[in-house]
Amino acid sequence: GVEFFIHKPINLIEVKNVLKNLNEKIRLERTLSGIRSMIQPSESNLKNNQDQEEMTYAQDMKKIKYLLKVIGILGENGSEDILKVCEYSLKHEEENIKLCILRYCEKAGLDAKILKQRIRRAAKKGLSNLAAMGVEDYYNETFQYHCSLFEFENVRAEMDYIRGKRTDSGKVNVEKFIEGLLLHNEV
Repeated sequence: GVEFFIHKPINLIEVKNVLKNLNEKIRLERTLSGIRSMIQPSESNLKNNQDQEEMTYAQDMKKIKYLLKVIGILGENGSEDILKVCEYSLKHEEENIKLCILRYCEKAGLDAKILKQRIRRAAKKGLSNLAAMGVEDYYNETFQYHCSLFEFENVRAEMDYIRGKRTDSGKVNVEKFIEGLLLHNEV
């Protein structure tokens, strides 16, 4: 689905033109979609809406998997749990992540404490990976964009721990990490 490439070094005029063209394309697609919905019978509209929701859901899950891959935890033990909780949140439109985890665990017959611990371990690995990127190159685009998955104080603490300036490393808040994944997904 790639429409345009923006080459380095970044040219502000090129970026503005790409965003303007992309915005125009989205506007035209929405207009066309509105026209189609007026023309098509309501049953097919319902099916199209369901198909659209399924497609959006699949794209959302793909983005979340990509985020986990970028921070280097897609293959970790807790990554499957992270994906399941995100999936549950998206399908049930649950915004309270604490409740989402509890409800998912009830449905799946899992212990919420154990699930959160697996997620915490995987997320901690991601925190360490991002912090290592930041230690090497603070201006690394991946580091700058994805460090918002974690609280900055904890990213900073992890970076200091890697540098040997601290004895304790950064901490991971499971709920905020999953909220961060879901918010990154929306952008």
